[in-house]
Amino acid sequence: MCANESHGACPNVEGPIHKINPSAFRQAQYNTTLRNKINNSINHQINKSIVQNMSSIEEFNSYRERMNEKILSQGNINMKRLWALDASTYQEGALSVKTKEMMGLVASMVLRCDDCIKYHLGKCYELNVTTDEMYELFTVANLVGGTIVIPHTRRAVEYWDELIKST
Repeated sequence: MCANESHGACPNVEGPIHKINPSAFRQAQYNTTLRNKINNSINHQINKSIVQNMSSIEEFNSYRERMNEKILSQGNINMKRLWALDASTYQEGALSVKTKEMMGLVASMVLRCDDCIKYHLGKCYELNVTTDEMYELFTVANLVGGTIVIPHTRRAVEYWDELIKST
């Protein structure tokens, strides 16, 4: 005798297999399909929420850090020297670090390097560049670089807004 006859056919039972009501079988299939669709929808919403909770700031910084470690771990002396020169250039000198970062942002926008733009936006934010100053920087970048910089300005504004909201 089947321990749970409500399941229909029981493979462990010798003799005739329990008959399955076709209508009940179709309803069970429908219920399973519906349950799977609901679960998939819920899982999609949960995954979407997780991704949304990891801001583009966190995502960018995490990716940058991970890839920098990988590149530098290869031990290429020229790459290490280049990165050391970059780091020392942005140290305090005749120009303040803030001024250098703002110049770096303008140059990055003119060169249309979105990763560079995000990096310098983050540094400018850390150095308390105001939104008014930022929009003047955007103006200089667009004047020097021309209208081709406009799409990068849009993304820069979006990222700057996210930085402001992150506090």
